[in-house]
Amino acid sequence: MTAPLLHIDKLHVAYGRIEALRGVSLTLAAGERLALIGANGAGKTTLLKAVAGLLAGKQGQIQLDGQRIDRQPAHTRLRLGMALVPEGRGIFPEMSVRENLLMGAHCRNDTDGVAGDLEAEYARFPRLAERSAQLAGTLSGGEQQMLAIGRALMGRPRLLLLDEPSMGLSPIMVEKIFATLREVCAQGVTLLLVEQNARLAMDLCERTVVLEHGQLALEGASADLVRDPRVQAAYLGQA
Repeated sequence: MTAPLLHIDKLHVAYGRIEALRGVSLTLAAGERLALIGANGAGKTTLLKAVAGLLAGKQGQIQLDGQRIDRQPAHTRLRLGMALVPEGRGIFPEMSVRENLLMGAHCRNDTDGVAGDLEAEYARFPRLAERSAQLAGTLSGGEQQMLAIGRALMGRPRLLLLDEPSMGLSPIMVEKIFATLREVCAQGVTLLLVEQNARLAMDLCERTVVLEHGQLALEGASADLVRDPRVQAAYLGQA
């Protein structure tokens, strides 16, 4: 049986004495799209940061493609094929759009490949091409989200960790971002998505996990969970 691309086993993460994740386990197959939903403070962002190496686990293991990575630093995990688009985008405001994109490829040494991927991201996001020399901090919120996603893709990740991509964006921009994610996933990138708009996330992802108080509360096919009365009442605005 082929090992999953991402395997999280009984992960515990704490902020001091406060345990943010309590024994979370989940798997993600190569090419799969998994939505992670839950109330504020449920542990969603904590989970993404732990996978990316920005937070250390107290207990448990994280494996990428069968290799244990929970003791590896964030830059090593990046080289192994994962990239995080953080909540709030995390762009470098005093650097140009082009410089931000190239930062996403800083672990690569294939100059021709990087140049080709830069043009591919400009083609994917024409607004970034138009603003290539512009300081990233002067972009609109939607343009900054495009930049953050493009920067992550410059690393050619196998696993894309995406935290709240629709936050603060107009409906038109949200539609553009999610259309882009569909395109990226169709090219084989595996997606672990945290998203405040549960319906949008479940529409994009085949499978959904619900976190409550740092623990996995529900897990299943999105098509099934979207009809679950508990999910409808708590996250979809339906009684």
